[in-house]
Amino acid sequence: MSKGKITCEVEIVSKERRGAYTEVLTRLWERSVRKTHDFLRDDEVAHMCATLPSLLARVPVLAVCRCGAVYAGFACLCGRELDMLFVDPVWMGRGVGCELMRWALSQGADTLTVNEENDAARRFYEKFEFCVVAVSYTHLTLPTKLEV
Repeated sequence: MSKGKITCEVEIVSKERRGAYTEVLTRLWERSVRKTHDFLRDDEVAHMCATLPSLLARVPVLAVCRCGAVYAGFACLCGRELDMLFVDPVWMGRGVGCELMRWALSQGADTLTVNEENDAARRFYEKFEFCVVAVSYTHLTLPTKLEV
């Protein structure tokens, strides 16, 4: 598969239809996170992966980016905040993230949070004129084993 730009469509997924997307978007999310979030431990990724289906069910607006019959990325909006934007690594660098960002901006998104360790994501959002206005050092680490 060449790395050229592609044609894709962004579509909003209604809450009633989200169950049909859960598995494919969870797998997409995990591939994306494993490619771009090397600062996370395996147990952190596993925990977040397990909670993602309930998050996708509750988020106010879920949009998927489809390239032909393939889901290449997705984004979630909570009011004016871009809460999530993930692209399958196979489709990175081909315009999918930009298409999702253009969609989010057209919906009024003007706020987002990015992991400080994710320089590539920060640079991507800066291309859309987002800038750092605050830095938080709060990080929740879940124990891998409960101590008794």
